[in-house]
Amino acid sequence: MTGSTVEDTAGPSSPSASSGWARGALWLSLAVVAISGGNYLFSLSMARLLPQAAFVEFVGVQSVLLVIGTGVMAAVPWVVAREVAHASTLGEGAGHARRQALHFGVVAASVQGVVLAALTFVICLGIGGPGLALVAAGAALATSLLAAPVGFLQGQQRMSTIALLRIGEAVGRIVIGLVAVVALGGSAIGAVAGMPIASALLLLAAVVLCRAGLPLRRPRRGVTRELLSTALVLGVVQVLLTMLSSVDTVVAAAAGWSDLDGYAYQAAALLGRAPLFLSIALGQAIYPALVAARSDEAHAEQLRLGVALFARLGVLALLAFLTVPTDLVAVVGGEAAGEVSALVRITGVTGVAAGVVNLLVVGLLARARSRSALLVLLAAAVLQTVALVLASTRGAYAVALTAAVVMVGLLCHLAVRTRSWRPWAGVGRSDLAGALLATAFLAGADASGSTWVWLLAVPLATAALLGTSLHHLLVSRGTS
Repeated sequence: MTGSTVEDTAGPSSPSASSGWARGALWLSLAVVAISGGNYLFSLSMARLLPQAAFVEFVGVQSVLLVIGTGVMAAVPWVVAREVAHASTLGEGAGHARRQALHFGVVAASVQGVVLAALTFVICLGIGGPGLALVAAGAALATSLLAAPVGFLQGQQRMSTIALLRIGEAVGRIVIGLVAVVALGGSAIGAVAGMPIASALLLLAAVVLCRAGLPLRRPRRGVTRELLSTALVLGVVQVLLTMLSSVDTVVAAAAGWSDLDGYAYQAAALLGRAPLFLSIALGQAIYPALVAARSDEAHAEQLRLGVALFARLGVLALLAFLTVPTDLVAVVGGEAAGEVSALVRITGVTGVAAGVVNLLVVGLLARARSRSALLVLLAAAVLQTVALVLASTRGAYAVALTAAVVMVGLLCHLAVRTRSWRPWAGVGRSDLAGALLATAFLAGADASGSTWVWLLAVPLATAALLGTSLHHLLVSRGTS
């Protein structure tokens, strides 16, 4: 960027740079938690306010839009973020490069939006009729158009802005949906009406915040072709990452197990994937810093910091999964709590390994090694699918173990492939001491047999593992 910035003075590997993306990851994680909680409460409200038939239509449309929303954020935002972050290293040409990136994002997101809106209309037409399908199509279009400004803000490392916009969109969607349901007398159209309206308002706000990318500048044809190719590869990589972290639940659902075993596995898989959601937020926050790194060593240093931070979170998650009282698991697992408690010790390993895999893949993407990542993930996805189908005949534990073994194997392969960056080098002796202390806290609480003692031990274990790193990453204002 032009002018003086933190990166200009401190460099991408400085403490202030790392504190920036760490705070961004924290904001995004809090937003995910807040939005997930809001969506859950909204769904409960719709279950009470809507007639059964309308509620089924609402859930169907919501599921379709969830898949569409995940897809539209898989490629375009990452390409725009990459170009905007790279522009920060160009000096006087930064403004022109940013405007080109946003132009590409707007055009790509518009084409993508029209196609997905048509697809959404066709799918939802069979769920609840033309009116509901039209509202859902509008939501798909507005969500797709958001990809460009969100990518622009991500490239500028404005993660807190993205988080606040997302929370604001969720609040607007919920409030409008509740008001519309009451006004329209329990119609599914009212329940989903907040989606296109809130997304459109969010789009307007995001465009205003992206005014540094205006007026748009059309990139040269050769540049456009390169960006399209990059977007396609990035999109496939994101889809493969999603497949690797979720295909076991699809196999489990189709395995024909008893209702109890099937429910126990799905609940354990949901709990075990919690660390992965944190890794996704961390990866989104750290990606622009990795792209903007002016050397391979600066890139490697940022990646080490990210892996080290997630390793601490991962160890904390694994310790929690190993020691969590069955009384707490029963809140999710119900009468299958005992089996969920046993399975989550395995699915938790899968979730933590998937989180590290996600960060290493983000590191490869940031250094233009996306095709290498694609080939590795494609091979792993094929192997995992075949192995899980074979394991499903032996029950839930076999599937859980297979998923964990494949994910840990993929992690080991990527660690070897990225060994020149030494991604594990950010983990030091103080981390080992913190892990031992956290283990002592949670193991002692587990031995006590008291749920309340365990709940008190969790913040102590968290402080032991994360206290120093959070102080360094979130508070540091170093200038060297």
